[in-house]
Amino acid sequence: MRRKLHRRPLLLRCNQREKVLLICGLEVGKGGIVRKGFFKIGIRVMLGVLFIGWAGMGHTALCVWKNPERDMHAFFPTAIKYQPRIARYTTAQKQSIERRLGTALDADETEIVLYQIVRKGLVPVGTVLCNQVRGKYGAIHTVVALDLDGRIVGVLVQKHREPADLNAAAFLKQFRGKSAGQPVAVGKDIHPITGATVSCAAVAASVKKSLVIFTVLRQSAHDEKKGRTR
Repeated sequence: MRRKLHRRPLLLRCNQREKVLLICGLEVGKGGIVRKGFFKIGIRVMLGVLFIGWAGMGHTALCVWKNPERDMHAFFPTAIKYQPRIARYTTAQKQSIERRLGTALDADETEIVLYQIVRKGLVPVGTVLCNQVRGKYGAIHTVVALDLDGRIVGVLVQKHREPADLNAAAFLKQFRGKSAGQPVAVGKDIHPITGATVSCAAVAASVKKSLVIFTVLRQSAHDEKKGRTR
Protein backbone atom coordinates (compact mmCIF):
# COMPACT_ATOMS: atom_id res chain seq x y z
CA MET A 1 0.00 0.00 0.00
CA ARG A 2 1.47 3.32 -1.09
CA ARG A 3 1.86 6.08 1.40
CA LYS A 4 -0.02 9.22 0.53
CA LEU A 5 2.32 12.13 0.00
CA HIS A 6 1.30 15.52 1.31
CA ARG A 7 2.80 18.33 -0.68
CA ARG A 8 3.38 21.70 0.92
CA PRO A 9 1.43 24.51 -0.74
CA LEU A 10 3.48 26.46 -3.25
CA LEU A 11 2.01 29.88 -2.48
CA LEU A 12 2.63 31.03 1.06
CA ARG A 13 1.58 34.50 2.19
CA CYS A 14 2.05 35.84 -1.34
CA ASN A 15 0.14 38.87 -2.60
CA GLN A 16 -0.88 39.25 -6.23
CA ARG A 17 2.42 40.79 -7.35
CA GLU A 18 4.48 38.20 -5.54
CA LYS A 19 2.55 35.45 -7.32
CA VAL A 20 3.71 36.90 -10.64
CA LEU A 21 7.31 36.76 -9.44
CA LEU A 22 6.83 33.21 -8.15
CA ILE A 23 5.38 32.01 -11.43
CA CYS A 24 8.39 33.58 -13.13
CA GLY A 25 10.53 31.34 -10.94
CA LEU A 26 11.89 34.24 -8.90
CA GLU A 27 12.56 34.72 -5.22
CA VAL A 28 9.89 36.70 -3.44
CA GLY A 29 11.82 37.56 -0.27
CA LYS A 30 10.72 37.79 3.34
CA GLY A 31 7.13 36.83 4.02
CA GLY A 32 6.82 34.66 0.91
CA ILE A 33 8.38 31.89 -1.12
CA VAL A 34 12.13 32.21 -1.47
CA ARG A 35 12.78 29.31 -3.79
CA LYS A 36 13.08 29.60 -7.53
CA GLY A 37 12.51 27.34 -10.50
CA PHE A 38 8.80 26.46 -10.08
CA PHE A 39 6.53 25.80 -13.03
CA LYS A 40 9.18 25.37 -15.70
CA ILE A 41 6.59 23.54 -17.79
CA GLY A 42 3.75 25.78 -18.90
CA ILE A 43 5.27 28.89 -17.33
CA ARG A 44 4.47 31.17 -20.25
CA VAL A 45 0.83 30.09 -20.36
CA MET A 46 0.31 30.63 -16.64
CA LEU A 47 2.12 33.95 -16.65
CA GLY A 48 0.07 35.14 -19.61
CA VAL A 49 -3.22 34.27 -17.93
CA LEU A 50 -2.23 36.02 -14.71
CA PHE A 51 -0.96 39.07 -16.54
CA ILE A 52 -4.23 39.49 -18.44
CA GLY A 53 -6.03 39.82 -15.13
CA TRP A 54 -3.26 41.92 -13.64
CA ALA A 55 -3.29 44.33 -16.56
CA GLY A 56 -6.94 45.04 -15.90
CA MET A 57 -5.94 46.36 -12.49
CA GLY A 58 -3.71 49.03 -14.01
CA HIS A 59 -0.28 47.36 -13.99
CA THR A 60 0.27 47.13 -17.75
CA ALA A 61 3.55 49.06 -17.64
CA LEU A 62 5.38 46.46 -15.55
CA CYS A 63 7.93 44.69 -17.73
CA VAL A 64 8.85 41.09 -16.85
CA TRP A 65 12.42 39.81 -17.13
CA LYS A 66 12.03 36.74 -19.34
CA ASN A 67 15.38 34.93 -19.04
CA PRO A 68 16.88 35.99 -15.70
CA GLU A 69 19.17 32.99 -15.17
CA ARG A 70 20.79 33.28 -18.59
CA ASP A 71 21.06 37.08 -18.61
CA MET A 72 22.20 37.35 -14.99
CA HIS A 73 25.31 35.25 -15.60
CA ALA A 74 26.04 37.05 -18.86
CA PHE A 75 25.99 40.41 -17.08
CA PHE A 76 27.51 39.29 -13.77
CA PRO A 77 29.60 36.07 -14.09
CA THR A 78 30.03 35.71 -10.30
CA ALA A 79 26.30 36.04 -9.56
CA ILE A 80 24.50 33.21 -7.77
CA LYS A 81 20.96 34.57 -7.57
CA TYR A 82 18.64 37.53 -8.00
CA GLN A 83 16.18 39.08 -5.57
CA PRO A 84 13.24 41.08 -7.02
CA ARG A 85 11.67 44.03 -5.25
CA ILE A 86 8.76 46.06 -6.57
CA ALA A 87 9.15 49.80 -6.04
CA ARG A 88 6.08 51.97 -6.36
CA TYR A 89 6.88 55.59 -7.16
CA THR A 90 5.94 58.29 -4.68
CA THR A 91 4.64 61.56 -6.09
CA ALA A 92 8.02 63.20 -5.46
CA GLN A 93 9.89 60.36 -7.15
CA LYS A 94 7.60 60.44 -10.17
CA GLN A 95 8.07 64.19 -10.54
CA SER A 96 11.85 63.83 -10.24
CA ILE A 97 11.93 61.07 -12.86
CA GLU A 98 9.83 63.10 -15.27
CA ARG A 99 11.91 66.23 -14.69
CA ARG A 100 15.16 64.41 -15.43
CA LEU A 101 13.72 62.67 -18.49
CA GLY A 102 12.09 65.83 -19.78
CA THR A 103 8.86 63.96 -20.48
CA ALA A 104 5.88 62.64 -18.55
CA LEU A 105 5.54 58.97 -17.63
CA ASP A 106 2.49 57.12 -18.91
CA ALA A 107 -0.47 56.96 -16.55
CA ASP A 108 0.13 53.25 -15.88
CA GLU A 109 3.85 53.68 -15.16
CA THR A 110 3.54 53.66 -11.39
CA GLU A 111 6.12 51.06 -10.33
CA ILE A 112 9.09 48.97 -11.44
CA VAL A 113 10.80 45.75 -10.40
CA LEU A 114 14.39 46.11 -9.19
CA TYR A 115 16.29 42.83 -9.42
CA GLN A 116 19.21 42.91 -7.00
CA ILE A 117 21.99 40.58 -8.13
CA VAL A 118 24.18 38.97 -5.48
CA ARG A 119 27.26 36.77 -5.45
CA LYS A 120 28.45 34.22 -2.91
CA GLY A 121 27.86 35.42 0.64
CA LEU A 122 24.84 37.40 -0.59
CA VAL A 123 27.12 40.30 -1.49
CA PRO A 124 25.37 42.69 -3.94
CA VAL A 125 27.09 43.13 -7.29
CA GLY A 126 24.48 45.08 -9.22
CA THR A 127 20.88 45.64 -10.23
CA VAL A 128 18.83 44.75 -13.29
CA LEU A 129 15.82 46.74 -14.50
CA CYS A 130 13.37 45.94 -17.28
CA ASN A 131 11.61 48.68 -19.15
CA GLN A 132 9.46 49.16 -22.20
CA VAL A 133 8.89 51.96 -24.70
CA ARG A 134 7.00 52.38 -27.92
CA GLY A 135 9.02 51.54 -30.99
CA LYS A 136 8.16 52.20 -34.61
CA TYR A 137 6.40 48.84 -34.93
CA GLY A 138 5.33 48.11 -31.36
CA ALA A 139 6.63 47.79 -27.83
CA ILE A 140 10.37 47.40 -27.21
CA HIS A 141 11.41 45.68 -23.97
CA THR A 142 14.91 46.31 -22.68
CA VAL A 143 16.93 44.70 -19.88
CA VAL A 144 19.53 47.00 -18.32
CA ALA A 145 22.20 45.77 -15.91
CA LEU A 146 23.85 48.33 -13.62
CA ASP A 147 26.82 48.06 -11.29
CA LEU A 148 26.79 49.34 -7.71
CA ASP A 149 27.66 52.86 -8.90
CA GLY A 150 24.71 52.97 -11.28
CA ARG A 151 26.77 52.53 -14.44
CA ILE A 152 25.66 50.24 -17.24
CA VAL A 153 27.24 46.79 -17.33
CA GLY A 154 25.17 45.58 -20.26
CA VAL A 155 21.96 46.04 -22.24
CA LEU A 156 19.71 43.49 -23.91
CA VAL A 157 16.60 43.98 -26.04
CA GLN A 158 14.45 41.01 -25.02
CA LYS A 159 11.40 41.78 -27.15
CA HIS A 160 10.66 43.91 -30.21
CA ARG A 161 9.04 43.88 -33.66
CA GLU A 162 11.46 46.22 -35.38
CA PRO A 163 13.03 44.96 -38.64
CA ALA A 164 16.57 45.82 -37.50
CA ASP A 165 18.70 43.64 -35.22
CA LEU A 166 18.52 45.76 -32.07
CA ASN A 167 20.80 43.30 -30.25
CA ALA A 168 23.67 43.98 -32.60
CA ALA A 169 26.85 44.02 -30.49
CA ALA A 170 28.21 47.17 -32.14
CA PHE A 171 25.06 49.06 -31.18
CA LEU A 172 24.56 47.80 -27.62
CA LYS A 173 28.20 48.09 -26.52
CA GLN A 174 27.87 51.87 -26.80
CA PHE A 175 25.76 51.86 -23.64
CA ARG A 176 28.38 50.24 -21.42
CA GLY A 177 29.73 52.53 -18.74
CA LYS A 178 26.96 55.11 -19.23
CA SER A 179 25.26 56.70 -16.22
CA ALA A 180 22.17 58.81 -15.64
CA GLY A 181 24.23 62.00 -15.88
CA GLN A 182 25.06 61.38 -19.54
CA PRO A 183 22.80 62.05 -22.57
CA VAL A 184 22.35 58.38 -23.62
CA ALA A 185 20.55 59.47 -26.76
CA VAL A 186 20.81 58.84 -30.48
CA GLY A 187 22.42 61.82 -32.16
CA LYS A 188 24.44 62.68 -29.05
CA ASP A 189 26.46 59.83 -27.59
CA ILE A 190 24.75 56.84 -29.26
CA HIS A 191 25.10 56.03 -32.96
CA PRO A 192 22.09 54.25 -34.52
CA ILE A 193 22.07 51.21 -36.73
CA THR A 194 21.93 52.30 -40.36
CA GLY A 195 18.31 52.60 -41.48
CA ALA A 196 16.94 52.12 -37.96
CA THR A 197 17.31 55.52 -36.33
CA VAL A 198 13.80 55.60 -34.89
CA SER A 199 14.06 52.09 -33.43
CA CYS A 200 17.50 52.77 -31.93
CA ALA A 201 16.29 56.06 -30.48
CA ALA A 202 13.51 54.15 -28.71
CA VAL A 203 16.02 51.69 -27.24
CA ALA A 204 18.20 54.55 -26.03
CA ALA A 205 15.17 56.24 -24.47
CA SER A 206 14.27 53.03 -22.63
CA VAL A 207 17.83 52.62 -21.34
CA LYS A 208 17.95 56.25 -20.24
CA LYS A 209 14.66 55.80 -18.41
CA SER A 210 16.03 52.81 -16.50
CA LEU A 211 19.12 54.80 -15.53
CA VAL A 212 17.08 57.74 -14.28
CA ILE A 213 14.59 55.59 -12.38
CA PHE A 214 17.38 53.68 -10.63
CA THR A 215 19.20 56.90 -9.73
CA VAL A 216 16.09 58.60 -8.35
CA LEU A 217 15.06 55.56 -6.29
CA ARG A 218 18.59 55.10 -4.95
CA GLN A 219 18.82 58.77 -3.96
CA SER A 220 15.44 58.56 -2.24
CA ALA A 221 16.57 55.51 -0.28
CA HIS A 222 19.78 57.31 0.70
CA ASP A 223 17.90 60.42 1.83
CA GLU A 224 15.43 58.34 3.82
CA LYS A 225 18.21 56.43 5.54
CA LYS A 226 20.08 59.65 6.29
CA GLY A 227 16.93 61.15 7.78
CA ARG A 228 16.50 58.19 10.13
CA THR A 229 20.05 58.49 11.45
CA ARG A 230 19.75 62.15 12.39
